Amino acid sequence: MSSTASAHITQLPHIGTPNYVTLRTQEVSMKAIPNDLSEKSESVALWVVVLSAVAGALILMLLVYLLYKVCAEEVTLLRMFQ
Repeated sequence: MSSTASAHITQLPHIGTPNYVTLRTQEVSMKAIPNDLSEKSESVALWVVVLSAVAGALILMLLVYLLYKVCAEEVTLLRMFQ
């Protein structure tokens, strides 16, 4: 893996335009070698997935119920004052 950076200096702070144009280039290289390829990644247990899905569904149902109750009360109040 390598990266190259180039800089073309056309203006200097507090000095203005330089007397000569400067072009600088720098390249950085790195070689990446993995430590151990035989290591197997661990998978998530089935019960964790099922428990997460059930908990998410319960939270969603609770949210829907609470919003229904709040909106139903507001609609009832609006109908009473019309």
